[in-house]
Parts: sequence; structure tokens; C-alpha cells
Amino acid sequence: MFKHKLKAMKKINYLLSILILIPGFVFSQLTWEVSTVISPVSSYRGGAANYFDGSQNHMYVFGGWGTSSENFNETSIYNISDDTWTAGPVIPENTKGGSAIGIGDDIYLLIGNNGDDNNVNSKIFLKYNVPTDTWDYMAEYPVAARYVAMAYNPVNGFIYGAGGSGDSYMAVQNVCAYDVVNNTWTDCNTLPYPSSGGSVLIYEGHHLYLVGGLINEPNNKLFKSLIDLEDPLFIEWNYCSSIPMEMAKLSAGYLGNGKIIATELDGTFVYDISTDIWEMVENKPIPVKGGNYLSVSTDNAYEFLVAGGRDVDNTYVDHVESVQAETNILFPATFVLTMNSGEPAENATIEVAGNSLQTDEAGAAVQYLENGTYEYTASYDDLIAIGTFTIESESVYVENELVVSVNEIKDEFSIYPNPGNGIFILKGSANSMIEVCDIKGNLIYSKSDIENNFALDISANGPGLYFVKIVQNDGSVSMRKIILE
Repeated sequence: MFKHKLKAMKKINYLLSILILIPGFVFSQLTWEVSTVISPVSSYRGGAANYFDGSQNHMYVFGGWGTSSENFNETSIYNISDDTWTAGPVIPENTKGGSAIGIGDDIYLLIGNNGDDNNVNSKIFLKYNVPTDTWDYMAEYPVAARYVAMAYNPVNGFIYGAGGSGDSYMAVQNVCAYDVVNNTWTDCNTLPYPSSGGSVLIYEGHHLYLVGGLINEPNNKLFKSLIDLEDPLFIEWNYCSSIPMEMAKLSAGYLGNGKIIATELDGTFVYDISTDIWEMVENKPIPVKGGNYLSVSTDNAYEFLVAGGRDVDNTYVDHVESVQAETNILFPATFVLTMNSGEPAENATIEVAGNSLQTDEAGAAVQYLENGTYEYTASYDDLIAIGTFTIESESVYVENELVVSVNEIKDEFSIYPNPGNGIFILKGSANSMIEVCDIKGNLIYSKSDIENNFALDISANGPGLYFVKIVQNDGSVSMRKIILE
């Protein structure tokens, strides 16, 4: 991930901070593939993680709340590229309803329940190193729970755990963050509602998404939280559009281009992060509950896999079904707007690449774009900001601090008539540089070393709102809104 900082404009009145975060891929159609290879052990509600050996992706499935072998310390490994199953390492603990995350050569496993007593869960957290075939006991999870939803944030290096079923089947509201480097767990802000498991946690575009599960109200909810860049433990959850049907024991994952897929017995849906809309798609060939799910990325696509689970007759499913996104690559640009008070700029407007975005409660909005350099315009009350960012096929972090208050411009600079019919007079603009952008952030006019009482002619453009930026000799920046009638 590369980090760029652009020079700040002169600060006037309020501070409008804009962050743009970029990874991703595109999704356009859904076709399920069914493997005919039988898994060594059929597992229901196990922990699944990916391991990439340098050339191929492997799906590790650990234990399960139920298994066809009735053993709970077994691992099955599915080679995604070769479509083959092999037996994996023996787990030092039984794991029922566990959760797993793969990071490099290591796989982290929260065992959930060890099988001694279904009413009493465990805090045991393990690390398996694949090349050396060794297990280590790590710092214990703060809460004894199974079915904990887990996701890894590669930007800050934290594993996040949310909800789960606690002792005596009590719903858990905790959210915890694991520092991989320091081997420590820390409590974060709790979930809006307790979750007794079945949810899926997904990291994408600097957000966490908690999908479905048993959350003590209709089991079709979707929550999201923007992760604070400075404080990875600060999480605030907001509602998104609900899944069109309840999914208590779903399988879900990321499909690229801001699409999240969720599937259970009664249907399969895809969620668009940019539009906050769910769409029903072709259902999984053999619908299951409690399937072991995984999303993996390659150089040009994402693939979502479901192994095992139980079908509508409560029978174990013994193979993998998968779907792959198309290879047309797009990347998400995540905008985050805040005021100098630290409050998010909710319902601010961002114009970029012909699209108009509205920020949510966290002051965030997402747009998926191809590689290239883009101009954007952000506006919030009397604040406006114009800037650029570049997408270059990999994660890019651009931090801007721009100030534009149309009520606090220097008295010596003015534009008249405003509104006008196309020719505007700029008073107090001698030896300055001028730029004019339309509401979408497109640069329509630029000129250096303009004289005082300069006549700006934009009559060739259509009527509407435009933004005028004046950069003066001392480096100060002034902005104005003008209206072309």
C-alpha cells in the first residue's frame, strides 16, 4: 500500500478532511461450479481459512459443530486450483463452531467449543504455521464463545472478532481486535445487538460488514463500521439495507467490485456496497445452512467457495460449490469526510467520474473505478473541496486536508455578477492563478497570471453550479461558488 499526502490548502473556518482508500475487482454475472470430488470429512459450521503456497490457494476446514466422522480435531484441505482434497494436520484441541483466518504462512484458529460440554465454550486461540506444521497457543480470546464472526484488516494488521454464542447459548455482543504483532486482544465498541452466531464478518474498503446471523431480532440484518485510521479499536456500527430474507446460519463472502454474496437454504443474494441494494441471484445448486465459506483472490478475480454444511433434509453435504467473479478489474475509492470537530460530514455530496455520492452516518461513501487519475468535488453546507487522486492497480491511501468556506473568503476578492449569464468579473485577483470546475469536479477552465478585474468567460458551458479557485502569490487559496444561468 502506498501513501501520498497532498499539500493542504489554506485553512479557513471549518476543516473538511477527505481520505481516499483504494483496493478491488469487478462482478457482473454469477455461475456456480460444482466439484465432484468428495471431501474426506463433511463438516457443518467449522472454521475455514485460505493458505496461498506461492502458486495455489488452499481451503483449510477445521473441525465443525458436526462432522460426518464425529471427530472434531480433524483438518481437511481443498486445493482450489487442482480440485483435490487431502487430510490436514491434527488440531491439538477439539474445535466445534470455530473461526479461522489465514495470514501469510500462518492460520489463526479460535476453537469455539472443545466438545466437553456444549453449554461451556472456550477462549483458546491457536496459530498454525503451515510450512513447519506446528501449532502454538496464543493470547486467549476475551470471551468464551463459538460461531464468532472474524475478519482480517491488512491495512492495520488486526484480526476482528464479533458476536458469537456464549456459554449456555447466550448471545454475545462483544467486538474484539487482535494485534497480530503483539499477540494481544482488546475490546472494541460492541455490536448494536447481541449475536448468537451465524453471522459473517467481511473487511472491504476500510469497512467491516457484519452480515446476517442470529442477532436477537429478524436475522437478516447488515451492519457496517468504518475503521478509524488512527485508532483501530474505535468502531461505530451503522445499519445498511437488510437481506431480503432471514439468514441465521449463512455463508457469505466478498466477490470483488464492492459485491458481497450471502447464501443459505432459501436463497442467494448479492449486496452492492456503493448502492446499498440487495439483488436476488441464481441460488446455490445444493442450498445449505452452516456451510464452511471462503473468499480468495487471484491476479484477476475473486472466488467464493462453500464446502460442506447441511442441506434442507439436514444431511451433510460432501463437496465444494463455488462461484467466480468476472475478470474486468475495478478498484474502490472510499471517501471519508469529517469536520475539524471530529464529527462526520453526514449527507455530504461527492461528485466523481460522473457519479454523485452521498456520505453515510460515518461521513463515508464508496465508488468503484478503473485505473486512472480522477478529479472530485465534495460539498457540505458552505464547504466545498476540489481535488484529485490516482488509482494504480493497488491499494492507495491519499490524505487531503482541504478548507473551503464560501462565507470566510478575503474581502478583497469578489466575483460579480453572480448569478451571471457567462461572463464574470474577478475583482482583487491580480497575478493569481484561476481554475474553474463543474459540479462533477471536471476542470473546464484554467489560466495563470490573470490581471485585476479579470473577465472570466464560461458562456460556452451549460447552466449550473461551478466552483472557482484562486491561488494567490502568497500561496493562499480562495474558493467561490458561481451560478451560470
